[in-house]
Amino acid sequence: MMEIVIVLSSAHAAALGSVRTFPGLLAARSGEEIWVRGIPTGKPDKKISVLPARYTYFMDEQERIYAPGALTPSDTLPALEWVPLLSFIKVTLPVSALPGILEEPLQIKLARNVIIQESDALLTPLETWETYVSTAPLVRLQHLYFAVSENSEALIIGTPNIPLPGKTYILRNNILLPAGYDFDPPAITSLVAKALNPVNDGILLFHENGQWEKIKFDCFVPATRSAVRLTNSMI
Repeated sequence: MMEIVIVLSSAHAAALGSVRTFPGLLAARSGEEIWVRGIPTGKPDKKISVLPARYTYFMDEQERIYAPGALTPSDTLPALEWVPLLSFIKVTLPVSALPGILEEPLQIKLARNVIIQESDALLTPLETWETYVSTAPLVRLQHLYFAVSENSEALIIGTPNIPLPGKTYILRNNILLPAGYDFDPPAITSLVAKALNPVNDGILLFHENGQWEKIKFDCFVPATRSAVRLTNSMI
């Protein structure tokens, strides 16, 4: 039986966080590259298809690798130290807590907003989140992602809304604002995003007092039961 093997640059290791809970995947380092094996043939999951792979191979049971479309092998799989991808890519915990300061003359302030909007994210204790996930229908979890802080709070992003106690947030321009609040004035939203997140590699989480923290995208993992259990066991 054939399987797919992909090779990524080590610089793109964080991209593997989106598939780290997929069963059967193994990873190994080779210099400045990361090899991943165990991908079934056929139509791979979309999250695997969009990984920034430098090379893609097919491998037979004798660990001979073939270029796509080739009938003869081009090489054999390197003898590397293979480990489950779940162990290779550790859960990254967002622990940053930076003061919300921009260069003068702009100062970040939040003000009450009377506009009612459906929330896009929830901050709740990890224990509460794990209890919910353990019994929630899978259809309720499939569009959700979460990250956990070192003080055991889970930030869940996605819809539909999760019926749990906690703080709710509205997402705009990869900025999470507390529900019921907006920038003062609202027009500075895009300016704040460009100033504090110039490469757009994460989400800015703002608090009511104007303080903020940046949570990189690779801190978030799909909301699966196994991912939540593993995260809790690591804290």
